[in-house]
Amino acid sequence: TAPSLKSITFSGGTNYVIAGTNTLTLKSNTGPATITASTNATISAPLVFSSNAQVTVNGAAILGLPSLSLVGKSLTKSGDGTLTTAAITAGTVNHNAGILNAASVTAADFNVYSTAHVTGAVTLTGTATVGSGDEPAPATLTASTLRANELIINDKGFVQTAVNGTENEMVKITKLTFAGGEDNPLGQWDVRMGKFIIEYDPETTLPGEAEDKIRKLVMSGAYGMGVEGNPYFGGLGIISSDAAADPSEAPHTVAFIDNRYIDNSDPENPVEYQLFPTWGGEDVSMTSILGMYTYYGDADMDGAVTGVDYSLIDYGYAAHLTGWMNGDFDYDGAVTGVDYSLIDYAYGVLNAGGPLGGIGSELSAVPEPATLSLLALGAAAMITRRRRAGR
Repeated sequence: TAPSLKSITFSGGTNYVIAGTNTLTLKSNTGPATITASTNATISAPLVFSSNAQVTVNGAAILGLPSLSLVGKSLTKSGDGTLTTAAITAGTVNHNAGILNAASVTAADFNVYSTAHVTGAVTLTGTATVGSGDEPAPATLTASTLRANELIINDKGFVQTAVNGTENEMVKITKLTFAGGEDNPLGQWDVRMGKFIIEYDPETTLPGEAEDKIRKLVMSGAYGMGVEGNPYFGGLGIISSDAAADPSEAPHTVAFIDNRYIDNSDPENPVEYQLFPTWGGEDVSMTSILGMYTYYGDADMDGAVTGVDYSLIDYGYAAHLTGWMNGDFDYDGAVTGVDYSLIDYAYGVLNAGGPLGGIGSELSAVPEPATLSLLALGAAAMITRRRRAGR
């Protein structure tokens, strides 16, 4: 019969292995069931916890476990050693010390106070918290994708998503909170090459408020704020280590837009549009901030710099608009000659030539509602392109 235990302890030797096909059940009626390792050990037999679990790995020990299922229960990792496991499914995962390596984490809440590396997905119905708000100390969470109601990054907290370095790795959250707020963030979120969706509540968020919050976090990260030497995309806030280390001549950045576009051409009757129905293959609501790693100048966020992008920046300049889709690529609150320099340089490098001279037939590719405005301004856009030197 399959054994049922309250605790397992590995000590006094090295490279212990518990193998087999029978399921090993750990259960405690008083406190959590425990696994303690002070030396290297592996459990490859199927393992089930029927109560809350405490896994302690001491010193330099490494403990390998199979997939862990604790539905509705908590898993707590402590000790300075390393726990390596496959998929974790639990009510709450608390990583208090040492290193946690996992293939995936599915839970309500995931609290990371040390170093956790997840090669696959972190899927939460509640909150991902990285770093302690009470006693600030370095804490790291890396993952391929992240879905959660809220992501909290405390003082000295570091989150890196899209760890596999692909553009299809997605973060989708409802709320983003940095210790210190957006004006003085005390942690970092490295989006690498990935995409993100940050939903917000239109009932409690003023128009432009959510976008402005992300703008401040990206500017802080991009301009190296809070870090000695002010490294490019090495500051506190939202960063992209891939943008910072970009070997190409056309610089990358973190671009983002508010998916809710408000047309105020008739101030008494403003009209709202949803720019994108999906983002990175995910259905998105109108009230979402959509972000990605892309080239400076990619106003429509399609991963390239084309005539459509020149049309958008020309319209943004003429209408005195702000925001990435309107050509404010440096997020300084206005479309200026600096933004034109950024798009011209990126286009020239990507297309092995100088800046684009005309917008041609690409206007048809501009998403609503920009299409309507650009069709009316298309001819003027081609003319004003030749007058930029005086701007």
